[in-house]
Amino acid sequence: MEIRKITQEECAASNRICAVAFYEREHNPSPPHLYVPSSHYAGFDDVWAAFDDHGKMFSRTKIIPYTVMFDGHECEMGGVAGVATLPEFRKSGAVREIMRAALHEMREKGQIFSYLYPFSHTFYRRFGYEISYNKPSVEIPLPAFGKYPRVGSLTFFQKDDDLAPYSKIHRKFVSDKNLAIVKNDKRMSEFLNHDPVDANQFTYLWCNDAGEAKSYLVFSPVQGGQKGVYVKDLAWVDSEGLFGIFGWLPVFFPRYSKLVWTVPDGIAYRSLVDEPHEIKMTSRCGGMNRIVDVLKVLSLLEPPEGEGNVTVSVEDKLLDANTGIYQIEWSGGELHAKKVGGHCDMRVGVETLAQLAVGYMTPTEAADIRRVEIISKVKLLNTLFHKKCLYTTEEF
Repeated sequence: MEIRKITQEECAASNRICAVAFYEREHNPSPPHLYVPSSHYAGFDDVWAAFDDHGKMFSRTKIIPYTVMFDGHECEMGGVAGVATLPEFRKSGAVREIMRAALHEMREKGQIFSYLYPFSHTFYRRFGYEISYNKPSVEIPLPAFGKYPRVGSLTFFQKDDDLAPYSKIHRKFVSDKNLAIVKNDKRMSEFLNHDPVDANQFTYLWCNDAGEAKSYLVFSPVQGGQKGVYVKDLAWVDSEGLFGIFGWLPVFFPRYSKLVWTVPDGIAYRSLVDEPHEIKMTSRCGGMNRIVDVLKVLSLLEPPEGEGNVTVSVEDKLLDANTGIYQIEWSGGELHAKKVGGHCDMRVGVETLAQLAVGYMTPTEAADIRRVEIISKVKLLNTLFHKKCLYTTEEF
């Protein structure tokens, strides 16, 4: 078995594996990407594949580069997508070897996190990934927003409109939300710059009475045959921007009856309307995260107040370079991490460390379900690895 990046000429073969593995013809009799000339393929150099002894490709994975927020820093992340193996080659160990090679390259590229949306959490946990975000979705009747005054202006986005105000609001909005994907100008254009009807996507910009752009709303009007304001992105710079958008939501009623919205952590959504009984809430798994470079992640942790130090023993079964004992010390608003030897205050696998680092759970919570072993300094460990605001909505 050979593991390597594909060539441009091998794109069609790679896409055919996806078509077979994901049964694309069931929903699309003629998947168009199978018939595009290879000279038009983009991103082929981000695809890893496995080949048998005769040179036949039978498994593939694409690593998409993203920038995400982590404790106030913009960091590089490798998004794992299109993991596919021909049925007759499954359980060959190909995905494991592809992931090993891809993770080593991510580390070399400075992609300190890797994220994916699994068909099976158990399967990807073998590779050091772990659930790190719960995706809460609320459904609120649009008339419930009638308590908010309709002020400022709401402007409908047309293709080729100025994207600058959207980018400015977006950057401010995601700045304090771990794992939020940062849209650069190219990604923002790819996300917004479409004909609304063709894309089934409506976009509105809200400005206050002084003409300052404070928030935007991107939604699909129909989903699964049901009409509603299905939020794809809702971002604001402050409470004035959020309440400004809220004040205009009733204008979409009765054509649309409800707002369906993935709510960021830290939003007291049941207090947004007068009658909390009107809100329906569901939650689903929001993907799995992995630390690719432990030292760099620990070095970027937000320093707690005061001073302290802890040592953490980390085990990574796929990336040996991550295994070891790390000392994290902080004082005066600065934090430093380094590899050391000797005693440790906590033992943890790399998959659970990803949950602790981004603020999905605390060490005490992890110890309660036997995911870590705390030996000493439990208070300092909980101070360093505390709950944080998480938010990620883009799937790939």
